[in-house]
Amino acid sequence: MFGSVLLLLASVGLAYAQDAVELPEIGDSAHTIVTPEQDRELGERIMREIRRLNLKFEDPLVDAYIQQLGFRLAAQSDQPERHFEFFVFNAPDLNAFATFGGIVAVNAGLILQAPTESELAAVMAHESAHITQNHIARSIESASKLQPLIALAMVGAILAGGGEAAEAAIVGGQALMAQSQINFTRSNEFEADRVGIQTLARAGFDPVNMALVFARFQRVYRIVGEYAPPEFLRTHPVNATRIAEAKNRAQKMQFTKRPADPMYPLIRERVRNLLEEDPRRLIAFYERADGKSDEIEPIARRYGTALALGKAGRADESLKMFRALQRDDAMRLIYQLGEGEALIELNQREAGLKLFAELHSLNPRSRPVCTSYVRALLAGRTVSEGKRAQDVMKTLLLIDSEDAQVHELFSQAADLAGDNARALEAKAEVFYLNGNTLDAITQLETLAKRSDLHYYQRARIEARIEQLSPIAIEERRRSLPPGETGLVEG
Repeated sequence: MFGSVLLLLASVGLAYAQDAVELPEIGDSAHTIVTPEQDRELGERIMREIRRLNLKFEDPLVDAYIQQLGFRLAAQSDQPERHFEFFVFNAPDLNAFATFGGIVAVNAGLILQAPTESELAAVMAHESAHITQNHIARSIESASKLQPLIALAMVGAILAGGGEAAEAAIVGGQALMAQSQINFTRSNEFEADRVGIQTLARAGFDPVNMALVFARFQRVYRIVGEYAPPEFLRTHPVNATRIAEAKNRAQKMQFTKRPADPMYPLIRERVRNLLEEDPRRLIAFYERADGKSDEIEPIARRYGTALALGKAGRADESLKMFRALQRDDAMRLIYQLGEGEALIELNQREAGLKLFAELHSLNPRSRPVCTSYVRALLAGRTVSEGKRAQDVMKTLLLIDSEDAQVHELFSQAADLAGDNARALEAKAEVFYLNGNTLDAITQLETLAKRSDLHYYQRARIEARIEQLSPIAIEERRRSLPPGETGLVEG
């Protein structure tokens, strides 16, 4: 399913763009097809669809890391003022993609295949270059001359409800569009390599990693011996000439190397833990890797083991390992969060809450700290802890207003605190951000009928209904069969 959905993302944007704007005559510049405002709107729609399908890898620590790395690269691109959004796609296979709204995504599985931060950065720099060079708009210009109705049929199927019918539509669309789309993609790959290599060097990464990571992925495919290459190698075809050219270009570039972020090896093992459902397999994996794997650093192996022990219900052992990690390594925050979670799991709530409160006082704007603290508070099920959780989440709402998980935690906190109206208002935002705009409006309209709302809250709710209504109408229109408008004639 994941490979098919990845193709859908490009088709979603293509269908939206073709429906939302009037395509120019042949020969017009590609950048006139989608304005910056439309590009941002298309990206927001795609992100809502990704969340609706549960395809965003939700973990505050992983999110914080990938955004920090992404914006480090974006700041050194040739368009640092451009809007970017970086996230991890919830899929175990090897892939990455760029689409409207400056969206750059790397699959969780790609992180496991990239043993160094520099190689992950190379992939992200390459995808960012697709955005800065307007390759997405060019793909619309190309595809609009080929099979626009197929793309519209594909997105229509998925928006109508998904399931087997949607899967069949997506796979069928892939068969019809793949060759023309892949040929067009190839025409931009060398340019994305060239621009991405420059971004890598400016950001303090060895630019030769662009060639190294593609060569690595090619070797992984050959070793695994699959019948078809992974999605990344199909949409980013690699050959010896391309690898050699990237290496030659990189070797001629001057750069000032910055130290590698020691967080990356830990984040990689965190991703491995979150992808693997069976903690026993994880524990066995780390036991086999002890002193035998060049791609897993000893400190990262210990961190991964501590996480796996917690998942396996062995919180006492996990707690000991997190405390030992703090003594041996300066990366204290990530280990302290693990310690706090282990304490809560062991029913040592007072000690756990005290630790989280101390971390929050030092890091009041940290999403990993705030969400861990709030989850611990919510487990207490008391009004006072609900109010404290609500206060903690208010700061995050100002920072991450487009994050569905933040609104969900705030909703739960407000409900526990007895602030039911605010809880329902936040829940409406969760519906909207997860692609269910009609449910969001229904929730807000029901809330607006209550007599206990104060003036400003009612005005805020009514304004939000007005903002969301055109979006809901458009979503409804897209879900109808051709020829139907959804309007009732009077």
